[in-house]
Amino acid sequence: MHQELTEIPEILAHIARYSSPQDLFACVQVSFQWHQSFIPSLWHTIDDTTQSWSNILWQIGDPSARSTPWSDSLEDKAKDSDKNKDRDWLLQVFRKHARHIRNLTIHWPTVLEAASLASPLIDSGSSDGLALRSLTTAMRNPQPPRPVVISVTRPPAMAPAVAPTRVSPPLFPGFVEEDDFTQPRIFGLSVELQRGLVESGWVWTQHFWHLVFSNPSLERLIVGTMLKVEWSCKPGRGPMNQGRILMKNLREVQGWGFHDTTGIWRFLRAAPNVESLSVDCYEYKLPDPLPAVNLTLRHLRVDIPMTVWNLLTILGLFPCLTSLVLPSIVDQQQLEELTPPPRITPLASMTQLCLDVGFVGNWDSVLLHLPELRELTHNGNFRMSMITAITTYCPRFQALRRRNQPWLIDEQRGRLVYEPTNELLVASSSLRVLDSIRNILRVDDVLRQPWACMGLEWLCCWIVGIERLTVSEQALVDRVLVPGYTGALTADETVAVEKFHRCSTQQHGVYDRLAGLVKLKHLDLGFENRNPMTQDNGERYEVDGEEYVRYAGPTFDTLELSLASGLDRLGALKDLEMIGFECVNHRIRKRELEWMAKAWPKLKSMYGLDKERLPMIEPDQERAALREYFRLLRPDVNHDSSFENIDIA
Repeated sequence: MHQELTEIPEILAHIARYSSPQDLFACVQVSFQWHQSFIPSLWHTIDDTTQSWSNILWQIGDPSARSTPWSDSLEDKAKDSDKNKDRDWLLQVFRKHARHIRNLTIHWPTVLEAASLASPLIDSGSSDGLALRSLTTAMRNPQPPRPVVISVTRPPAMAPAVAPTRVSPPLFPGFVEEDDFTQPRIFGLSVELQRGLVESGWVWTQHFWHLVFSNPSLERLIVGTMLKVEWSCKPGRGPMNQGRILMKNLREVQGWGFHDTTGIWRFLRAAPNVESLSVDCYEYKLPDPLPAVNLTLRHLRVDIPMTVWNLLTILGLFPCLTSLVLPSIVDQQQLEELTPPPRITPLASMTQLCLDVGFVGNWDSVLLHLPELRELTHNGNFRMSMITAITTYCPRFQALRRRNQPWLIDEQRGRLVYEPTNELLVASSSLRVLDSIRNILRVDDVLRQPWACMGLEWLCCWIVGIERLTVSEQALVDRVLVPGYTGALTADETVAVEKFHRCSTQQHGVYDRLAGLVKLKHLDLGFENRNPMTQDNGERYEVDGEEYVRYAGPTFDTLELSLASGLDRLGALKDLEMIGFECVNHRIRKRELEWMAKAWPKLKSMYGLDKERLPMIEPDQERAALREYFRLLRPDVNHDSSFENIDIA
């Protein structure tokens, strides 16, 4: 029988893969067959923050959608027939289409309830309902009407919290039991409102746990902000800790919380195939006896300080880790309670470990035990002790990055007296990535010793200390260094010419050093360092009736990046994909842009000519003209900025 192309299910499924939610919604209204074909794609990914869902949820009796969210008792909500009708509609819609949902993001308690009730009861054996692969919860935390304040700790001069409240029987008996959880303590509200919130939190907590564990197909779980009235699991209790549920498909978990680190192993017993785990803990504690070695976990983030012994024990228990993120590694004597030495020696074969740590008390004591460390991300200044430990103990080290790259660099605070970053480039032949725009390379250090890192692919660092000429000195040099000039030089002219030659020698040396990095793909030499808070107290001026703030100029002692200064020496960087020169004191003009367009055929990004993002800054017409000119030369190159235009209020 003849069949139209638009009626073939395989073709419709292919169309659905490339359609937006708005297009899918239009398609389901075309015909019965299209409705059946496009409904699974329409419901495949649900995020209740999208505009269409928000419009619906604001109409429902949801505590987070009310103008006075906590002032209405549960009985008041039940009397609102219209809102109950909308809530019932939502429950029915989820029951009808939940089987199609694979990725679900929840911000609204009503959606949490609907998704939970649409899931099959645990141990029921039913295949109907949700079959999630990814679940993200980022519940809204509504605030009550002022001046009432909800707090988990008791503020002064507020009404005390009520005694533990009697709540409704478990919705899922045998799985979520009241004795496994701790009631939230809420201060500053009337007894009636406190009891209502405790009851609401109990109901939502049950729905959360039921939704998670009634979806054994779940592969990714991200627990963001939960409601302040959520009930927390008691240490060692709850459905996960009691081994009531087994999540064999779970691979990634973020935002889970434990009282101590023993919860990690209880969790992994229930989810043995997790490869990425991010948890918050209050205390470091190991199971006794020690558990078996875990060969599955690859990425671990634990938000608790550790000693060196703690670190080594963790590495020994998880020898296949490729990424470990910690807030700090402290000296043993810095802790009030000393942790005994590790009972497991970490394997020397951990060749892919990437350590991300905020603070380290003694770098030698850490890196001594990590000879195969390849990557390190650190939050703070690069100290000589760290560089020395890397080059001494980690012969195959490849990447050094700085965590939390700054949205602001204020040079008025001064530079470090000694900056050891160059020592890493000199000593580490295996280095591939140096990514820290806050750190600097002084030109004298750069020229003093050759770099060993000939395989470097990513360099993000300031190069400073160039003896750049002032405007008046440049004018003197331009006058006397013209062909045929035979006049005697004055004292000022002699000083300017000598400075010019020193500046040229410095820049030629830096260009030659960079040109030796023939594998370089990312070269970022600057950052928008002008303080955006200048708008509050800076000098203001007007141009054509528009008011602007006068910001500081670029960093003076940086590279000129002109052909006259030797830029063409960088022609060896044929693989360069990104060039950055924000707030560098450059003299890039059309000739330089023409050269870049031809010399760097693989260039994809340029940081330095993008539109200014500082508040109340006068538009730079010359910069805009250069940007447009380069777009004509290389329309394939993207212009951007590393500056984050955040709300500074």
